[in-house]
Amino acid sequence: MQYTNRFNLPSPIVRAIVRDNYSKGASDMSVSEIIDSPRIKALQTEYGHEVVEDVSDKIFSLLGRGVHQILEWGAEEHQTAEERIFLPVDIDGVRVMVSGAMDLQDPEGDGSVIIRDWKVTTVYAFQSDKPAWVNQLNCYAHMVRKVKGVEVQGLQIGAILRDFSKSKSNRDSEYPEAAIQTLDLPLWPPEVAEAYFLERVKMHVDARDRAMAGLELPLCTDEERWVDDPQWAVLKKGNKRASAVFPTESEAKLYISEQKKPEEFSIEHRQSIPKRCADWCSVSRWCSQFKAENPEAT
Repeated sequence: MQYTNRFNLPSPIVRAIVRDNYSKGASDMSVSEIIDSPRIKALQTEYGHEVVEDVSDKIFSLLGRGVHQILEWGAEEHQTAEERIFLPVDIDGVRVMVSGAMDLQDPEGDGSVIIRDWKVTTVYAFQSDKPAWVNQLNCYAHMVRKVKGVEVQGLQIGAILRDFSKSKSNRDSEYPEAAIQTLDLPLWPPEVAEAYFLERVKMHVDARDRAMAGLELPLCTDEERWVDDPQWAVLKKGNKRASAVFPTESEAKLYISEQKKPEEFSIEHRQSIPKRCADWCSVSRWCSQFKAENPEAT
């Protein structure tokens, strides 16, 4: 990884970002990696030494690291904070070591634990469906059962909302009441968690093998590319901002039909955009899927 500093950020910030001491230990894959795109992981393995990122794009990552460090200091003696555990997995005769680091394991009176994970995020993300959070913590639960022989009673997210607005909270009953929120996640049955875990590891092993053989990698899914559902925006003549936005064209048409002067409105179909590919994927320049959709980027 190489870094630039296009906005001339102060040196203490730059050094803190560059000196990230994260390590997945003596493992081939981490839980954070196996729940993510096999294509991206394979490309990062091959081209990671050529990746160039600007330090300004790592500010929220820096904020998250700082929060995790502070909360690790705040853990009580009976709690286990920032423990990384390792689980070997055999895939078609190949042994793969997977590691996972849990922010907090909180023991219950019956010997089971609640797994808690801290997220520094936005209000919008917190209020949206986050399947990645569910997948991640259920993988941790599987590893705790297998490695430590401990039952898991629950999964929980502690969300710190970096863009929380007190004034919006006072006006909107559906807006979070505080900048820190707790979210209980669904706990899968052990057999479901194990099946998902093994499937994801196999997908990454297959992608790695294909990359080594010079074969085409599996495509990223819309979820992995951060593709929103397409929308139908209703615009009033002369206005640049949409009067309303709907998930289907029929709902947009119904809205127009209910207006006093429906002839003044039109519908604009807004196609979904893979936001990660365009702005946040560090290996998009080597990605054939991205290039096929964006010939001008080649």
